[in-house]
Amino acid sequence: MAAIELNATPLLTDANLQGYWRLESNYTDTSSNGYTLTASGSPSDVTGKFGNGKSFDGTTYASIAQASSTDLPRAIQADATFSFWIYPNATPNVQYGILGYDNTSTDFYCFHWSGTSQKISFTVNAGGQPNRGVTTTTALSASTWYHIVGVNDNTNTDLKLWVNGVKEGEDTSASLAAGTNTSPFYVAKIPGVNATGTNAIFDDVAVFDRALTDTEVQNLYNGTWPNGNFLAFL
Repeated sequence: MAAIELNATPLLTDANLQGYWRLESNYTDTSSNGYTLTASGSPSDVTGKFGNGKSFDGTTYASIAQASSTDLPRAIQADATFSFWIYPNATPNVQYGILGYDNTSTDFYCFHWSGTSQKISFTVNAGGQPNRGVTTTTALSASTWYHIVGVNDNTNTDLKLWVNGVKEGEDTSASLAAGTNTSPFYVAKIPGVNATGTNAIFDDVAVFDRALTDTEVQNLYNGTWPNGNFLAFL
């Protein structure tokens, strides 16, 4: 099976798609919300998973302020999904901040990459509780594409982390307190505790304010949508 770009699936017109960045030589939001990212430094335009992607070197990143993107999922006690493709240029020897919100706050969603195990964690915190998190079983390697999806299915008290269409981490006891993040949303960096950015190519980054189903995550990776690439020619 071949992976499919979200742009060519029914998810493009999903009412809960709050931000979608194809990173095709720009930072434009392809969702209906117009949440264009702003680059810091000069990330390179390179070949991505689908068309072009953006290569970040560990010091460059992209972000959007909370005041400019009020519909991105910031309520921690709510359903949310974060999906992206990543191609490591190098593996870290310290913890990398991959994607999410400033984790100096008590309320955040964050993806981190361990410099020890080379595994990715999806961590959620609300109201000063102990962190809730799930970690991949896959150790990421350089020069390989990976599809990463983190799902907060708070309705069913379920936190999930997917790698290449396989659910590798799940916490069904992840009851979260209410909380709202007010910091910017970052790609290729998380400031604060994890100031080291990610040296990697990113492509097809998407954020939903609902929990994608297991089937939807698998279809996105495997390219197995029933109607095929029905939007590819629009």
